[in-house]
Amino acid sequence: MIRNLKIISFFLIIVVLASSCQQALVKKEDKTAEIDSSLFFKQVEIEDPFLDKLAANPNQSFTIKKTLVPLPLPKLEKPKFKAIDGYRVQIFAGVDSINALSNIVIARNTVTDTIYMLNDKGLFKLQVGDFPYYPQADSIKRIFRQTNFPGAWVVQTNILIPFINSVLDSTVDSVSTSNSGKYKIQVIATSDEIKAKTIVSELKMQFDFNSFYEGSGNIFKVFVGYFNKEDEARDVLKIIREGNFPDAWLVY
Repeated sequence: MIRNLKIISFFLIIVVLASSCQQALVKKEDKTAEIDSSLFFKQVEIEDPFLDKLAANPNQSFTIKKTLVPLPLPKLEKPKFKAIDGYRVQIFAGVDSINALSNIVIARNTVTDTIYMLNDKGLFKLQVGDFPYYPQADSIKRIFRQTNFPGAWVVQTNILIPFINSVLDSTVDSVSTSNSGKYKIQVIATSDEIKAKTIVSELKMQFDFNSFYEGSGNIFKVFVGYFNKEDEARDVLKIIREGNFPDAWLVY
């Protein structure tokens, strides 16, 4: 009796295990995803009266009018430099560009002026500075001849000088000078009258202000003026100091 129960129990365990293995092998079917109404749209043709009329009557002609609105003109910046006849110091001319570049490095240790590298039909030229007057270029030439460029010489060519508008502000645009007034600006004092004349000419070329020099014994003083208002004089003084004359000062 007990033996029969053990046999029956063994067969029941076998049946249960077999049925559970079969259920594990059954592939589960996923439910079909429902259409999201916010993303599903029905295809609808878009009507265009003009194109539909043209398609319906291909032999007809139509006139199309279109108004073209021009783009606004770009705002042009005022140039900061203008070209004039002047002088530069040429320190090198050769066909080897590498040699020219190495000479630029050497020249920069000699002066702080701008160094131009020009390619003239395969000949590379190094020119230094933008000098309105020959004496200025000649003084730089003498410096170069005493260093690494004994063959330096002065050449006459187009040079670039700054526009006065590049440093003027709206408060200075209306400033005018005359031969009489309470204020004037002393730019420099020198014992060389030729240098004083050269600086006066340079100031007249760069600025629209009255420039002159006065001699007292062996001293020649270069002035800009006169101004009736102190604030106008100080505005012009700021411009001159930002240029080549940082030591200029106001004279009452």
